Amino acid sequence: MRRPSKAAWLGAFFLMFACVPNLKAQVGVDVVPQFGLHVLRLNQAPSDGVETNAKAGFQTGLNARIGGRFYVQPGVLFTNAKTLYKSSDGPTTNREDIGRNALKTRLAVGVDVIQSEILTLRLMAGPSYDFVLGWADNDNQTYRAPSFRNGNAALDVGVGVDIIDLIALDVGYVHGFSDVYDEGSGFAPDTRYRAFVASVGIVLGNRSEVQY
Repeated sequence: MRRPSKAAWLGAFFLMFACVPNLKAQVGVDVVPQFGLHVLRLNQAPSDGVETNAKAGFQTGLNARIGGRFYVQPGVLFTNAKTLYKSSDGPTTNREDIGRNALKTRLAVGVDVIQSEILTLRLMAGPSYDFVLGWADNDNQTYRAPSFRNGNAALDVGVGVDIIDLIALDVGYVHGFSDVYDEGSGFAPDTRYRAFVASVGIVLGNRSEVQY
């Protein structure tokens, strides 16, 4: 069976967001623009003599919440993350920051655990896929990185709080399932991404009025 192309996945996500205005008249829908911190690390050293450290990056984009107390949450985010690679060459330690820009698409399901006029506590989880847009070196010059895969699948889990149904605060963890490096790259197989994220957003919508 032929696998859907990346363009097909992106088209499906943008079509979902295009339908949001029509859905608002029928079910509860929130649209949440957000901005926050994105810290990306690797689950293991990529090879002997090479160490990596996570560095702070950022993410920005849109999430939608469709439903009532139980809801579906599609999202499209731009992520910028950096990883510090360190290798030893005799007495010299080489350091290089490798930046990774990606378009994250995700589809989570969530539930409001606590609902009140002041505070709503949310839990959510679901799959995501990063379409890698490119990499950048220490001088912020974009370059091709043939050792890296151009896409990564993951599971996103998180907890969030809505304050007076206006301010959204979220923290989450991203557990990568795809190998970071291509086969034949010389780097260790089963090297995968792990990420910690935190964001703030503005809640625009009517989902708080829906009681199901």
